[in-house]
Amino acid sequence: MKDKKIKNKEEKSRRFPKFYVLDVVIVLLIVSVLLGIYFRYSVFDMFGNSKNQVEVEVSFSIKNINYTTGMHIDIDDSVYFKSDGSTFGVIMANTENSQRPLHEFFAEQTVNKDGEIVTITYPPNTRIDADGKIKCKGIFAKDGSFMLNGNKFIAAGQTETVCTERVTVAITITDITEISP
Repeated sequence: MKDKKIKNKEEKSRRFPKFYVLDVVIVLLIVSVLLGIYFRYSVFDMFGNSKNQVEVEVSFSIKNINYTTGMHIDIDDSVYFKSDGSTFGVIMANTENSQRPLHEFFAEQTVNKDGEIVTITYPPNTRIDADGKIKCKGIFAKDGSFMLNGNKFIAAGQTETVCTERVTVAITITDITEISP
């Protein structure tokens, strides 16, 4: 008789384990987290074009600004488009050996005086021109165009009004070059 009871208990214990509601919830939670991670790093990146983005250096020029404006632009300042507030990039040092963000020089203006082209240079401490660089990310298209952050077209010769925390200026993009890794 005892053998039958022991045998019945062994048979009962060999059955499939019981799953409770909490077990099912935990399994579903783990599966949803894994799916979320997969979608974040594969599917959504295809839509945002962030997988193929490269780091670039956008060279720009600023014409005829107040001579004190350059004092309000620093390396690593964030740059935004004034039109929609989207991020452009970060100000870089003008050259590898420089700790300055802009290369400044006296502003010049050409005028036609009695049929003759004359270049006028502004006196010191009045107006300046400047050149600089912005580091940003984007995608080069097959036709050579560039999509900033994968969603905004920019090109050499284009003029944009941009802002930092302390200054707003109109820049003209002069060149877009990929930064070597």
